Amino acid sequence: MKVPKTEIGKVFNYIRNFKLSRYLLCFMHNGYLLEIGWFESFKRNECIDENGEPIPWAPYPYIDFLKDYLTKEMTVFEYGSGYSTLFLAKRTKKVYCVEHNTGWVDKLKLNEQEKITVITKSLDEEYENAINSIPEKPDVIIVDGRRRVNCLKTAVKKIKENGIIVLDDSDREKYNEGINFLKEEGFKLLNFRGITPLAFINRKTTVFYKTL
Repeated sequence: MKVPKTEIGKVFNYIRNFKLSRYLLCFMHNGYLLEIGWFESFKRNECIDENGEPIPWAPYPYIDFLKDYLTKEMTVFEYGSGYSTLFLAKRTKKVYCVEHNTGWVDKLKLNEQEKITVITKSLDEEYENAINSIPEKPDVIIVDGRRRVNCLKTAVKKIKENGIIVLDDSDREKYNEGINFLKEEGFKLLNFRGITPLAFINRKTTVFYKTL
């Protein structure tokens, strides 16, 4: 009996995929994904590193940049809160964040952290203007929440001289207006691409700076 070519193709595909699956499983025991804690993050459905510590939901190369860049003397303002807020608080003097979802704040217990101040605002112009209520100019402003184009335009007026502004998911076309605005204001771009905790897709985060 002659086996149809379509069936032979299915067998070869199965063998090939089986080998690929075995190959990928090897990385659970060694290699880059294990070293950065990606498997543990995926398993626990949390943004954590290899030690179980919170990290931003952003490309790993950008996370490495922050680890080297941040200092205990810096103040950070964040549009949108999350595991990144806990990560930032561990490495800086003070973190302010604006958030519209109080349930999310309660889940992460952000209000219980001494170095974190959460500003709750509705999703209107008060959201992007929340930064104007803090007493100092931040060294770092991270835009990773809602109304991002408006937030970028407001951030320019508040950022400390030689500070940086960060836009997460900067590959989305709807943020081009804000990106072009920062360019016109004299900011240079430093792009970070790569996989993130919880996901295996290529994402982009951009750091805007005048001097580093």
